[in-house]
Amino acid sequence: MTLTLDITSNTDDDYNVVQNSTIEITWESTTDVDVYAWISFFPAGGASTSYSQFFYLDAQRSGKKTLQIGSFSLGAHELRCFPNGGSYTPVATLSFNLVPIGTALKPRGQKTAVNETTGSIIRLRADGASSGVKVFKLLR
Repeated sequence: MTLTLDITSNTDDDYNVVQNSTIEITWESTTDVDVYAWISFFPAGGASTSYSQFFYLDAQRSGKKTLQIGSFSLGAHELRCFPNGGSYTPVATLSFNLVPIGTALKPRGQKTAVNETTGSIIRLRADGASSGVKVFKLLR
């Protein structure tokens, strides 16, 4: 099972997520998915047997689920996907950072760049356009 995870709402390009916010999780698999494949939240590096809220993928190769992130402790966390109900070895992991309520996040698709000549800071969108005078393109 090869699976890709993403958080598509209430996050920024660095995968910061505000505590107690609602997020949308998406997944996509290139192979069939077991009815009991599941996704849960974990503190980064925590044991896979110490999960809190979770949901089954219901044999769906792709989909999305909206979840309340809750008041987990601030800092590094992970979403992990497991191939079936009896497995605690993840097939996909996505790291994110839980930040305090009230933290302003940059919209996804924007980066901050520094003009090395003037030292001024500009904001960039994924299409390369900027809110400053000069246009810088980000290489990904």
